[in-house]
Amino acid sequence: MNSQLSVSHKTRLVLAGTGLVQGFVYYLAHEFWPDDPTAVALTVAPVFFVSVAAVIIHLSWTGSDLKRLATVTSVVSAVFAVLAFWVWRQVPGEGALYQNDDAGMPTLILGAAMAVYVLLPFIQIYQKSGKREYPYVDLFSHSWNNFYILAIGGLLVGSFWSIIFLWYELFKLIDITFFEDVFTHAAFVSMGLTTVFGYGVALGREREKITNTLRGITIAVFRTLMPLLALIALLFLVSLPFTGLQPLWDTGHASAVLLSLVGLTILFLNGVYQDGTGDPPYDRRVRIGVGAAIVGLPIFTGIAFYALTLRIGQYGLTPGRLYGVLFTLVAALYAIGYAIAVFRRRGAWMGTVQQVNMGMSWVVVACVIAVHTPLLDPLTLSADNQISRLSQEKVDAREFDYGFMRFRLGHAGYDRLAEMEQLNDHPQVTLIRERIENTRAAESYREVLAQPTILLTMDEIGLLYPEHTLPEGLFQFMASNITRDQTRDCKEESDCLIAPVALDDDNDYEYLFILSGLNDYEILAYDRNSEGEWERIGEMHRVGLDLELPNRPAFLDTRGLQGAMPVEIPWRDLEIGGIRLRLEERKQ
Repeated sequence: MNSQLSVSHKTRLVLAGTGLVQGFVYYLAHEFWPDDPTAVALTVAPVFFVSVAAVIIHLSWTGSDLKRLATVTSVVSAVFAVLAFWVWRQVPGEGALYQNDDAGMPTLILGAAMAVYVLLPFIQIYQKSGKREYPYVDLFSHSWNNFYILAIGGLLVGSFWSIIFLWYELFKLIDITFFEDVFTHAAFVSMGLTTVFGYGVALGREREKITNTLRGITIAVFRTLMPLLALIALLFLVSLPFTGLQPLWDTGHASAVLLSLVGLTILFLNGVYQDGTGDPPYDRRVRIGVGAAIVGLPIFTGIAFYALTLRIGQYGLTPGRLYGVLFTLVAALYAIGYAIAVFRRRGAWMGTVQQVNMGMSWVVVACVIAVHTPLLDPLTLSADNQISRLSQEKVDAREFDYGFMRFRLGHAGYDRLAEMEQLNDHPQVTLIRERIENTRAAESYREVLAQPTILLTMDEIGLLYPEHTLPEGLFQFMASNITRDQTRDCKEESDCLIAPVALDDDNDYEYLFILSGLNDYEILAYDRNSEGEWERIGEMHRVGLDLELPNRPAFLDTRGLQGAMPVEIPWRDLEIGGIRLRLEERKQ
């Protein structure tokens, strides 16, 4: 008994100490966080290393064979540290002309957590036996129990922090802030919480009966609901021939829903199958229904994959669609493997599930690693695909999303914008260069989205005074400055006008852009700035009791009779046909 207690206390001490070291590294990273991108990457790498190493030690510690544990822990942790360095190294410093190179940060954090969780049962078995033999019974037990052990560690952390929070809040009531200063200090938060978490994991490992009970309850729930999930899947499949696929395409998120159904079925089926021992679940009729639903899983993944390929064919590859393709392929491999298991009659019920799960574990880990390396870098692949579509004229240059390249695809997208400017043999090269110039001048993706996808031409715009010659660059600036909806209205109605006016005391004209509309329209004002560049200075609003602009056609019919007469300065009001307009300056 005493020996057993000493082993338990030693394990608690080791795991709490591991958490303390982990927290100390976090604290150092927090205190000495650098600004240089390379230095940041060099800081994040050890943070990832200790995070992965701590989890492996927490769940694989046996008190013996320390060299084997150190070797495995170091190798696995080093892999994710290298990935972290590469992902963070892509992020530029301040003042970069492109954005979103940091998109790999959250995906690596989530992907690393998933990959380590998948690897842990294999590591735990190897650490305990020293052999590369992985009985499925043990893999099943570890994969489920690890979740509850980690949850117990998290529960202890949450409870501990609740008490600490109450502690310093109580003393704040009597104006004693010492405890708040101590407990909210970065050193206490980082090292205290990780130490408590390690201790909580040790407690969870000691309570094997509790984790087994929690696992049994979860499996009982899955086993109860699996027939209902199978019924839903079968009813959906039966309905498809009558509804067709068009309603799915109309939703815009059919792939996500279908993959969720596949994922939930895989999870529930594993809860029902468990470790493959014992009698088959349910009676024969229910097993047939569940089997039929499982056989239908490849259909769901096929539809999801088809929907993704249609989307990529229409709009090109994006990081989100690349992840969608990977998720779908992984789900399809699971679905096909499980469907084969239904038809294989040899051995236990769904016996092939074991081989499928073990093989797919390594596929999942490989996918996580690949998408965070140059091999399957989502930003680079997406940028290459987009420029390929433009160069091969699969997309009209007027409808191409240049802002997405700069503000959503990081340095890869920005580099491809430069390559687009060199498409000398492209029939729309002038338009491409103009759009790229406008995109580079924009400060955000929102600003690019506000620009029209299809630019206006002079043939589609009227001049208030046809004999007047517009200054160079003015129309191009106006056409790129209005929104897509305003551009569309000008094209469809063909009634937008440009008028020269005198709004100040200089010798140059200002210009009004009178947009389309009957009563709800806008009059935008443009002038040169101090550097001689065109800018939109504001919008003309009506002055007087009736603040709404008059009926547009009637208002414009008066121009030939009276014209536009300046009224006062600075920024003279205009009077047209008895209607007085005042410039409301644009806020910078």
